Amino acid sequence: MNYLSVLFYSLIFKITAFAAESQGINIPNIENNQDLGDAFGSNFNNPDPKKLTISIFNTVISLSGAIFMIMLLAGGITYLTGAGNEEQTGKAKKIMIDATVGLILTLGAYGIGKMVIEQLS
Repeated sequence: MNYLSVLFYSLIFKITAFAAESQGINIPNIENNQDLGDAFGSNFNNPDPKKLTISIFNTVISLSGAIFMIMLLAGGITYLTGAGNEEQTGKAKKIMIDATVGLILTLGAYGIGKMVIEQLS
């Protein structure tokens, strides 16, 4: 991974953390396990399975949605920088189509998962 990639991902994580804090979302302190346990709605000695399952579900859905959005953005940038090169624009179109399908599947999984979690509650 080159220096610019590391810088880009670091910047994305900082912006995400800043946006979360500005919305009042408490970001746990990794150095203190109690804070991390509270983020999952339990402590590590006596976890609540329902809260832990919901947290894992929300985390997986959020990460997959973010990954597909980044793929869509990367495909768009590749398409723009292709500038008429058929191979480059074809590759970019495939990336954007794959990212769109992934987003649709993620949204479907989110809807089904929320429905199942509400029925189990």
